[in-house]
Amino acid sequence: MGGPRLAKSHPVCEVELLTKGPVEQADRSLATRKIQALCQLGHEPVLSAVVKLHIRNHATNSLSAMAEASMDLNGVPVRAHASANTLHEAIEDLDERLTRRLRRHRKRLENRRHASEPEPERDHPGYASIPDDEREVVRHKTLATVAMSAEEAVDEMELLDHGFYLYVDADHNIDRVVYHNHDGRILVVPAVEGEELPGDTRPPIYPAGIVLNHLPLRDAVTLLDESDEPFVFFAEPDSVHSQVLYRRFDGHYGLIRQSINPSSTLTSNQIRVVGLCGGIGAGKSTVAALLGQRGATVLDVDEIGHLVLLEDGVREAVVAEFGEGVLNANGAIDRSALATEVFADEGRLRALEAISHPAINRELDRRLSDLAVVAAATANSAPHLVVLDMAVLVESNLGQLPEGRGYTQVVVVEADRQVRLHRLSNRGMTAEAASTRMTNQASDAERRTVADHVILNNADEATLAGAVDRLFHQLLN
Repeated sequence: MGGPRLAKSHPVCEVELLTKGPVEQADRSLATRKIQALCQLGHEPVLSAVVKLHIRNHATNSLSAMAEASMDLNGVPVRAHASANTLHEAIEDLDERLTRRLRRHRKRLENRRHASEPEPERDHPGYASIPDDEREVVRHKTLATVAMSAEEAVDEMELLDHGFYLYVDADHNIDRVVYHNHDGRILVVPAVEGEELPGDTRPPIYPAGIVLNHLPLRDAVTLLDESDEPFVFFAEPDSVHSQVLYRRFDGHYGLIRQSINPSSTLTSNQIRVVGLCGGIGAGKSTVAALLGQRGATVLDVDEIGHLVLLEDGVREAVVAEFGEGVLNANGAIDRSALATEVFADEGRLRALEAISHPAINRELDRRLSDLAVVAAATANSAPHLVVLDMAVLVESNLGQLPEGRGYTQVVVVEADRQVRLHRLSNRGMTAEAASTRMTNQASDAERRTVADHVILNNADEATLAGAVDRLFHQLLN
């Protein structure tokens, strides 16, 4: 007899058509016919159906033709939105999207009517039981996006069945987030003064009071822990592009950001990028901190390396190469386990670098592009100094980016071997372990072959500070 019989379709209601811009009669007729045909899939009475066709005359970074439809299925709104270069293409895409959503809605109704028990309410399992100091960022996604309207962003959010969606707003050229509030309303942040948000073909979109915070990731984690919000909308200091840190159901954190095409026009008038390296115990990190105190932006390449291990593609490649033994209980890369895999095995280390180094360079390219945009927007014509704090420089291609966007000068920090051993001993490292680490790194002679500046750090902090003062002025002149 086949599967369950679906109820007979209801009479097709009249389709209301709204247009904006130079919409041809053929496109009007096509959209109306498509929506009338889709009313047959509703399974429940279609109380109303509205179609909106829009041509953006001023579109530059976004597609110029938009088609949107909203159907009221016995009190349940079902919506879809599509953009394309022509209205005909947008209407065809709209037809496909709305068909999928109507079928999904119909299937949910059938499942609900045949279920013996109602679905239990979902909560966030495990979150309250995880202590603050055990929570980690265990998921890192980069989204390649095109500019879109708030309506399109809401449709993407609902298509993905997400609670929020990060996007680039086509009308205002800013990063924004649309999301479902606790009371079911759809909100958008940040608010734009004087903006008329859409409300004629969907439940209204309301502006919210959340602002874009400029703070590092660790502070975003603290802010999320201290708030009742499901996410923090933030940008790293000196960045023009935003990220979303959100709570996962397992109690940990996820991170989403826009994928930005790096600029190919970085010049010495915007930023000046320097690679900083030195052997263990030489004082490289101290020199980086001193340069930061003098106004430079310091990018910790090792920290970026930890971050890229959270990216889905990198994680999958690492697991494929090293096996699931390098994962922790949360499914994230266990850096200690991974270090054990590659320690004293050059072949395994090279395999890891082949996976992680391209991802690190992509992230460096993105951050340097952000910094160049910020520097170009300032009134100060002097270049901004950016320091890449790198544990490995001679040994790798890290920081060497296309079209001269990476470092153009190298600073090497050196100290005598006995001075380094003494410093490492004060950190609790044995002489044997320290010697092994030194042997596994490039030598001072190898680093000097690429050095433009050498800082000798055998004396006290005041002497080092004076040397960094002179270095800072040399790098900018």
